[in-house]
Amino acid sequence: MINYADKDEWGKFIEEYIIPLRDSAKILINYWEYLKRNIEGVDVDDMGEGFKMLVLGGVGEDGNYSERSLALFYKKFFGVQLTNLEECVKGLPAKAIVEKSDFVKFAEKIHEQTKKIISTFHNILGMDLERLEGKIEMNFEEVVRNAERVAELIKEFYERTLKVTANYNQYTLFLFTVRKITRRYLEIAYPEMKEKGKFDALKGIIGLEKYFEPKVEGERTEGTERIERDYTIWHLPGGSFGFEICHLNDIIWECFSREDFRKTLEFLFENVQDLKEEFVRRAKEALDELDWKFPEYILNKSNISDVGYAISIKYKTSGLKLREFCKRVEYNGYGWKYWTTDKSMEHELDIRLPKFLDDISPALFVGIADIVVYSDELSIDWKVRYYFCLVCKYTSSKPSKTCPKCGTEMFCPCPKCEYALRGYEYCPVCGAKIY
Repeated sequence: MINYADKDEWGKFIEEYIIPLRDSAKILINYWEYLKRNIEGVDVDDMGEGFKMLVLGGVGEDGNYSERSLALFYKKFFGVQLTNLEECVKGLPAKAIVEKSDFVKFAEKIHEQTKKIISTFHNILGMDLERLEGKIEMNFEEVVRNAERVAELIKEFYERTLKVTANYNQYTLFLFTVRKITRRYLEIAYPEMKEKGKFDALKGIIGLEKYFEPKVEGERTEGTERIERDYTIWHLPGGSFGFEICHLNDIIWECFSREDFRKTLEFLFENVQDLKEEFVRRAKEALDELDWKFPEYILNKSNISDVGYAISIKYKTSGLKLREFCKRVEYNGYGWKYWTTDKSMEHELDIRLPKFLDDISPALFVGIADIVVYSDELSIDWKVRYYFCLVCKYTSSKPSKTCPKCGTEMFCPCPKCEYALRGYEYCPVCGAKIY
C-alpha cells in the first residue's frame, strides 16, 4: 500500500515515472532538431543515403506514399517531407522540409511539464536536483540508419506516457481524486488519512489548500466545529506539486482525445484509446457499483426536460442553507446559454449543505463533476452527460435512442417505466421521425 503522506514515496514516483518520461521526450525532441539541422532546405540529390531514405523510402513511382512506408512514418511523426514529391520521383529537384509535427509538439509539452514537476518537487521537498538532472546521450547518425531504433524510441515514450496517467498510475489517480474534495470524503476514501499527522504531512507534500470553508451560524460548539472541519473543501491550486501532476495528465488526455493524434500513433500501435473517454467509462461503472444516483432534489428541480439538459447549476450559500438560482442549459447538444431563474423559480433546497456535499462527493471524486466557488456562490458543473427519468428516477449515462438520420441524442422512453422523457415524434434537429 502506498503511503501518500511520505515524501520518499513521491520521490520514488519521480524517479520511476517522471524522469524516464522527461528523458524519452527530450530524446525525440533532440532527434527532430537533429533532422532539421541536417536536411532542412537540402536538395534530395545532395543528401546522404540514410537521409534520402527518410524522404523517399516506400514512395511509389506515382509520387504517393505506400501504406506503411518509411517516408510516411517520418512525415507523420517528425514532419519530414519534400517540397514536391511527385516531381521528385520524376527526377526533378526537390528540397526537404522539416516541420514541427503534432507528435513533436506533444513531446515538447510533456518535456516542459515533467521538468516543471521535477523543479516543483525539488523546491518544496529539497530533493537533490543533481540527482534528478540525468544525461541524454544518443548517436543520431545510427538512428537515421536504423528505422527500428526510431520506432523503439517512440514506443518507449508512448509506454511511459501511458504509465503516468490516472488510467494506469496509482499516484496520479490519487491526486486526480483529491484535486477538489471535502475532508470528510477524503477520509472515507483514504481511511489512513485519519491517522494523526498524516493529513498535515500530505498537505505539505502535494500542496492541498482550503478552497471553501462553510461557516455555521450561531453558538460555537464541538459539533459546529466538526461540521466546518469535515465539509471544508480542499483543492490543489496552480503551481502545487499535486496540481502539476494533474496538469500533466490533462495534457496527455487532451492529445489522446483527438482522433488525428490517435491515428498518427496507430501507425505503430494498435487500438490507441481515448484515455479520458476510457477513464470516464470506468468512473461511471464505479459509480454504478456504488449504486450512486443523481440526488432526487437535483433531478426534480434541475432537469429541464422540455428545452434541454442542465450542465451547470448554481447555488447561493448562507451558512448551511442553499438556494438554487441559475442553470447553464445545453439545447439538444447544439449550443448553450445561461438561464437565470426569476424569483418565482428560485428556491431554497430542503437539503442542507453537508448532505448536499455528501451526495455529490462520489461524482467529484471520480471526476464527472466539478465544484466552483465564487464568494457566496457555489456552482456544480456536470462534466458528463447523464439521462434520467422524471418519474421513476432511473439514471443512465447513455441515451436509449439516437436520431437515425443525424445521430442527435434523444431522451426517449425510460427502459424501466417507459415514461417518455421527451415527447418528440420527430428529431428537433433534422426532422427525422423518431417514434
